[in-house]
Amino acid sequence: MKISFIIGTRPELIKVAPVIWEAKRRNIDFDIVNTGQHRELLDPYWKTFKIEPTHILDVMKAGQNLAFLTSRAIVQI
Repeated sequence: MKISFIIGTRPELIKVAPVIWEAKRRNIDFDIVNTGQHRELLDPYWKTFKIEPTHILDVMKAGQNLAFLTSRAIVQI
């Protein structure tokens, strides 16, 4: 079994960081997917938490609504 952590915002990374650390400690197989949703706000925090995404998506497009953002994320995942 493999777990995928899907992170698009700074609050999501802050909340899930302890779970990722515990998964590492327990040698659980996992991926970290950065949706690129708030890239400029999120980028500094990967280093702060010593976490690196294994996949980086490109879901942002100018003027898109939440439904379009969600559908782009699902397709790319």
